[in-house]
Amino acid sequence: MNLGFTYNTMLVLAGVALLGGAAGVIGCFAVLRRRSLTGDALAHAALPGLCLSYFIVGERNRHSLLLGAFLSGIAGVGAISALRRWTRLKEDAAIAIVLSVFFGLGIVLLSVISRIPGGPRAGLESFILGKTAGMTRDDLGLITILALGTLAIVVLFYKEFKLITFDLEFAGAQGWPARSLDFLLQMLLVVAVIVGLPAVGVVLIAALLVIPGAAARFWTQRLGTLLFLSALFGVFAGVTGAWVSANLERVPTGPLVIVFASLVFLISLVFGSRRGLLGQWLQQRTYRRRFEQERLLAMLLERETGMIWINEIPRPFGWTKRRFRRTMDQGVKERLLEYRDGGVILSHEGTARAALVVAMRRSWRELLQTHPQEAPALLRLDLSSADAMDFPLP
Repeated sequence: MNLGFTYNTMLVLAGVALLGGAAGVIGCFAVLRRRSLTGDALAHAALPGLCLSYFIVGERNRHSLLLGAFLSGIAGVGAISALRRWTRLKEDAAIAIVLSVFFGLGIVLLSVISRIPGGPRAGLESFILGKTAGMTRDDLGLITILALGTLAIVVLFYKEFKLITFDLEFAGAQGWPARSLDFLLQMLLVVAVIVGLPAVGVVLIAALLVIPGAAARFWTQRLGTLLFLSALFGVFAGVTGAWVSANLERVPTGPLVIVFASLVFLISLVFGSRRGLLGQWLQQRTYRRRFEQERLLAMLLERETGMIWINEIPRPFGWTKRRFRRTMDQGVKERLLEYRDGGVILSHEGTARAALVVAMRRSWRELLQTHPQEAPALLRLDLSSADAMDFPLP
């Protein structure tokens, strides 16, 4: 591979970096609103607009093509909203109908264009999988304006978008223009789709909208951090995919961008600190060991002798000898237990911890008996940290 950066390569990298950042941010809201497929529907709905714009203008003008795609995308949003409002169709059914009908119409128009004089030279097929090699300075300027404008709107309406994302009805009850804000979010989604069409293409732009946000969910429960990580992942996928595509012959940009985005998702799936498989396993392991230790402390406190022999395994525990010895060693390491005369006893700190554990268990037992309905909610409130009020994600 050529590690040098030509002028055209720099244009492409800057364009896809802005695209990845904007798509990552807007895609987060779509993921949180459970509208991940909306971006896919809008991307496919943009294809007829591209073709109709070519029929009207008569040549391949990127600005007019993107304008046609934008208007077609708005028509797709309107079609989805109309089907949801005036029919009994669910949202997923409405999205599937719009996606298939608009994309089918676009493919028919593409086949018609390929048969007219000069049609094959229009190169509209490049919008299917994306092609960044032909990006010009004017194209970069348009992408910059749209991407930065989208990000600026998100920053300006961050508080409003945050509220309608988690509770649209509450925002409306507070007197906010909730439906208008929701429509604005959908328009930003349309803009992100249109900006990404030349680089990623109709088929894969939805993946760039969804994957960075989904990957970021494995690392944080804060909306602000989630948006930042999603934008970072989108930039990484876009830049890496475009650079590799520029150095490999006959490899379209769109698939490579999604390949690297998928790589980020897989890494997050395994190693994510919040919901990653490895992180969850470590959290469960830590919780299990803490529970075992507290169980041992409580039993020592309630024993008359106040001691357990090292080779003794209490009958109710059902532990293996190795597991029991490991729990005792961990308690001694944390200065909760002390070895004495072939056994272990509670230290001063261990006695205080054990008394707290016994008191809390009695309190929860009484709460479950007297208020069984409220107990789960109180438990979640007790486990949440005091600074977790910035809309912790579900």
